[in-house]
Parts: sequence; structure tokens; C-alpha cells
Amino acid sequence: PRDDKKRLEETKGGLLEGPYRWVLNNASFQQLHKDPQSRLLWIKGDPGKGKTMLLCGVIKELKKSTAGLLSFFFCQSTNSRVNSATAVLRGLIYLLVNQQPSLVSHLQKKFDQAGQSVFEDANAGVALSDIFAKMIRDSDLKMACLVVNALNKCVADAKARLSLELKQNAEQVSRAVNVYINDKLSRLNSLKDNSLRD
Repeated sequence: PRDDKKRLEETKGGLLEGPYRWVLNNASFQQLHKDPQSRLLWIKGDPGKGKTMLLCGVIKELKKSTAGLLSFFFCQSTNSRVNSATAVLRGLIYLLVNQQPSLVSHLQKKFDQAGQSVFEDANAGVALSDIFAKMIRDSDLKMACLVVNALNKCVADAKARLSLELKQNAEQVSRAVNVYINDKLSRLNSLKDNSLRD
């Protein structure tokens, strides 16, 4: 995942600080960063609007300020190596284990039971999903921040992707939608108040 991030930054002309700094002061980002109960920040927009580079900048800042683990993955529909839910899980798990080696025990158990093929065959997504769930429930896990860019670019494993997007995150998605709506309403009220003053 680190090499994919670096390649994306280089392909897009490098990371410029200005364009991503605004998100760091956004109320939703601040809540995510400070409140352990806030678990989801969903950045959406049309293609070509800079979401990938925005997340590259956010990851750079999170590396500086996050005491816990930081795991990320960049999906690309045109690259079969990084366009499936299985690839997302593999990448997130890799970075978590790389930063907290004790988590490898979850991988080791599955490997001891079924061997290397469990990570490569048709059931790899199921196995990795199980491993990932055990890792994030591990009582020794440090606080972890997970960033997935362009999850909608996963062209394979559509059923697994849907599970990643909705089933496992229904409450967080609902909370994120409420935060978004409240933000828009407060901006609307602010505009209304300003127009009344004029």
C-alpha cells in the first residue's frame, strides 16, 4: 500500500500541501480525529475532483499526529492487483501487522490450519475478512485509523465490497449521513442569518 500511494502521488504530479489542508480544519474531520466514537469520514465527489490526492495529504498528516496505527489502501479499477475487496483486506492487514507485529498471530492461526492457499484461492476474501475482524477486535490492538480510497473502484468481489461498504458499517454510515446533513443545515442557517442582516 505504501508503494501504491507513492506511485499515485508521482503519477498525479506530486502532493501539494495547499489543496488538502482545508479538510484538516473541517468539523467532521476534527470529530473523527478527536472522538473515539466517531468512526467514519466519507469523502465523496465526482471523478477527477482530487479525492485521491486529498486522502494522500490526510494520510501524511495522520502519520504525524496519530499515536495509534494507520492502515490505508488505494483501489484502482484498471489494476487487477488492487481492485478487489480481497486486495483491500490484504493491504489493510499487511500495514496493521507491519506496525504491530503481535497481530500476525491471527494470520498464523489461519496459515497453520490451511496453508498458503487460504490466502490465494477462491475463499481468500472470506479468510481475510475473518482475520481482519479478529484483528480489529484484538484487545491488544492499539487505536487504528483505516483509510480506503476509491472503494467504489473495486470491480471484483462485488458482494464482499457491498459488505465492506454497508453491512459492517451501517451505523457509522448513518452517523456520517447525520453529520453531513447537520453540517449542511447549519451552513444554510448561517446563510439565512447573513441574508437577513443585509
